[in-house]
Amino acid sequence: MRALLLLVICALLGCGTHNSEDDKLMVFAAASLKEAFREIGRELDGVEVIFNFAGSNQLASQISRGAPADVFASADFEAIESARLADPKKANPFAHNYLVILVPKDDVQIGKYEDLANPGIKLAIAAKGVPAGNYAREILDKASAAYRDRVLKNVATEEENVRSVVMKVSLGEVDAGIAYKSDAKPADNVRIVEFPSNLNVRATYFIIAVSKNEFSAKFIDIVLSARGQGILEKHGLVAVSK
Repeated sequence: MRALLLLVICALLGCGTHNSEDDKLMVFAAASLKEAFREIGRELDGVEVIFNFAGSNQLASQISRGAPADVFASADFEAIESARLADPKKANPFAHNYLVILVPKDDVQIGKYEDLANPGIKLAIAAKGVPAGNYAREILDKASAAYRDRVLKNVATEEENVRSVVMKVSLGEVDAGIAYKSDAKPADNVRIVEFPSNLNVRATYFIIAVSKNEFSAKFIDIVLSARGQGILEKHGLVAVSK
């Protein structure tokens, strides 16, 4: 059954088939880790690392239903717990992130966080249950109730993962989006508006081995190593030691 599920996921993700199943590692990872984890995956010599990137809550649901994950990297601990793993406490924190407001690069409607509450603003956020969506709502809850309510009235779309939020902003389909700071890539043609430090929250990412695949621990070791932490920082995340 695992082999069949692996083949189905490989077909969907377009992965190669030149290695045997024993030389493959299936990593389920939060969408915000896409660029960093692809680079880290190249550090595992002789192994075909296959990635499934999506919202952490979606990945947890897939794992709880038997999807053939070997490693799970989540943007919060709640998704680790909901994946119904044997011992979620074995998960290791490995990175931090912060949320920001992203706006189209040339748009002048939003220059400070208060502007999200202005009438007529179209805002994209991640859906409830998605870590980025939960963190965004936590920030709004820390502000005044009046500000929170006005901002939530401006929510035009709730996305399944944070990269979809960035895409909506990049395409100009919304006036702003709340996403991770690491998601602001030059190619996305967006600029950052910061939340005040007293309102922002620190997102903590966790990683755990799901299967007994011999390469699971090796991949996790690379993520936690100085080399892996450097790659994460290069892609805008914050090393877990900081």
